[in-house]
Amino acid sequence: MDNKYEYFDKMYEVTGNNSKFGPPSIGICTSEGVALVSMKSRKSKLMITENMDTIYMIDDHIGCVLSGRIADGRVLIDQARVQCQNHRFNYNEKMPVQSCVQTVSAKASEFGNVKDSSLGRPYAVEMLFAGLCNDKPQLWHMDSSGTYMSYGIKSIGNIDETQLETLCTEVNSKQINLYIAISLAKKIIGMDSDVFILQI
Repeated sequence: MDNKYEYFDKMYEVTGNNSKFGPPSIGICTSEGVALVSMKSRKSKLMITENMDTIYMIDDHIGCVLSGRIADGRVLIDQARVQCQNHRFNYNEKMPVQSCVQTVSAKASEFGNVKDSSLGRPYAVEMLFAGLCNDKPQLWHMDSSGTYMSYGIKSIGNIDETQLETLCTEVNSKQINLYIAISLAKKIIGMDSDVFILQI
């Protein structure tokens, strides 16, 4: 390609599409707490689903689920874990959820940096972060470009957007509690799901 920025845009488009074909996951943030619900991706009947981690603990107040290339996601998760422990060691406090997401975003956006030529493509992964900060539940989404935003309800992976809109309507209109919202999410993505809950 003539322009290097066109190349970067194409790479982000390809990796972004890859992350949309992973197993579906839903993050739900209510006034009572925050939860991640993720379907166990079973590619073979010989696989033991109990040993298939779909939700990762970053610290005792932050959890994460990812969709896309698992190897890429684990690199970013290791980055988040190291930064959380460094923050705890240096400041004797838990790392704020947004600060944790920001450090992962900085790592994910290294692609295209002329100072770091080792990264030949973007990280092909989308991530949902659920955590508590000052007893306030938070849900953050980060895409393959490193862009992150806060949400009340967000999904990643291969999921029907119409069903997610129905879940959003149920949660917002009826102000249902966290556990009923989790039950509704499991109906969308499957009852054989992993659940991570942080409750106030």
